[in-house]
Amino acid sequence: MPINFIVNDPAVQGATVQVINPSPDRTGSKVTFVVSSLPPEQTYPQNTSNFVSWQAREAALRTLNTFEASAQPLSGWMGQSTKKKLDLRPNDGQDLNAYYNRASISFFEFPLGARNVYSGASTDVVAHEAGHAILDAIRPDLWNVKMFEVPAFHEGFGDCIALMTALSDKATRVAILAKDPTLNAGNFVEATAEELSAAIGKAMGPNHNAAKPRQALNTFQWTLPQALPSNGKPGVLINEIHSFGQLTSGCYYELIREIFRAGPGGEAGLWQACQTATKLLALAAVSAPIRPRFLETVGRTMILVDRQTFSGKNETHIRTAFQRHGIALSITNFLAPRMALTQPGQGARKARKAGARKASKTPSTAAAFLPASAKLLLNSLLDAAPKAKLETELFAPADNTAAQVVSYHSVDLSGLSERLENVKAHTPYSTLVGSSGGSPAVLGAIDPGAVISSEVRNYVSTLVERGQIDFGDKATKAGGKKAAAGKKAAGKKAAGKKTKAAKRPRRGPGAMGLENRPVFALKRTGGEVVLERVSFACGCPRTRLLRCVSA
Repeated sequence: MPINFIVNDPAVQGATVQVINPSPDRTGSKVTFVVSSLPPEQTYPQNTSNFVSWQAREAALRTLNTFEASAQPLSGWMGQSTKKKLDLRPNDGQDLNAYYNRASISFFEFPLGARNVYSGASTDVVAHEAGHAILDAIRPDLWNVKMFEVPAFHEGFGDCIALMTALSDKATRVAILAKDPTLNAGNFVEATAEELSAAIGKAMGPNHNAAKPRQALNTFQWTLPQALPSNGKPGVLINEIHSFGQLTSGCYYELIREIFRAGPGGEAGLWQACQTATKLLALAAVSAPIRPRFLETVGRTMILVDRQTFSGKNETHIRTAFQRHGIALSITNFLAPRMALTQPGQGARKARKAGARKASKTPSTAAAFLPASAKLLLNSLLDAAPKAKLETELFAPADNTAAQVVSYHSVDLSGLSERLENVKAHTPYSTLVGSSGGSPAVLGAIDPGAVISSEVRNYVSTLVERGQIDFGDKATKAGGKKAAAGKKAAGKKAAGKKTKAAKRPRRGPGAMGLENRPVFALKRTGGEVVLERVSFACGCPRTRLLRCVSA
């Protein structure tokens, strides 16, 4: 039976409810979203929970089908081939929010005046959360990275997937091209989540940074996140991952426009440009080394992917798209040998043998040619423990002439909050290793450990400021015992007593019912307390927004 469906966002001017046949269930070995209790299949009125159930399901399946058709099939959620199903919760209670937490993508309702706002009613919002799940499926190691630009990329990738889903609708492409054949002006496609943004503006005040939709057509220029203000009015780039993610969606949309303008034009040409840009983005996201300047690294990897997949046809478009946001892409510096990892000739025979075999080897053994002395030196360069295990895999975009070597940095978060004393944040970092003169060598630059520590602490400081950490009595108590070290007063605070950093802000006007949904939590691992991600929340966690009601 048919259902009612809105292809974009309910607040888009001229948005209409269409009567469609719902997408069929994805079966067999395909990954899918599962709604546990769907109402009977029929055309429900728009502003009802039953409508939202079918709306969210349809939006999620369209997003998944479109991504796989444009980029690549997904083998399993969270990168696990055995995990084929992910819960979809169209209406999981009262909140002005939506999130992905590896167990589900979840959406909520929020009373605003005489009506409810349903985050699951927006195809934009559903596609964004599905985008988090998709990126986690193709690149699960990004989940717990605590360097600012990586989670910002996660948020921007979600917006890119929402944009892709909107452009997959032919009528939508026809409509925006009818008004603007060259895509020079803003439109309802490049703007994301209009209804949720309007609700934030009404509930939290018009000066909140999220009170207007994020836009992929923007003129934001990359700068160090630490140099940005911590807050600002709508349209201001701030030191917050959703805001900074607009650089990712901005580069993606610029790439679509560049490819489109160089092509045959028309709605079919626009869709072809979107599919090409999506494939380039997805394949680059799969392989980009984890670095503090992650968006730049994605752009560099995208050029290599384009050379492999499209014979370099889009390289100029990629460079132009990133340059318009202040990011210059250099492949020469990216892959240039910078430091030998052995003495001349040492290990060269092993390296040549490994190179001859690596096409048939698994990623874990392809870089195993590194001799022990090289691994020891690399450990030192990466500020890892002397006997720490290095993870290696082929760097496919470089035609398998290089390997990624991943180490884990442990950053002390003491000083950011009294409840973070002696708490650790572990984050991966990867470098490229190839060969020079037959011997293994580091390719490109390596960021010093002090840079990694600075990046992690900056990001965690934004979480503290916005109240996005669940300190947890049990984990905090364990951390507090260590932090106290004989200081009785400090120990009591760390054991669960509220501090200034941990207090919840008072409720402001229009904020009743918003639930605190932290994105990180403290957990005990062995003898230490560590900071771990629990979700990507993309709406209005109360502790993040109520601080800004009067801003």
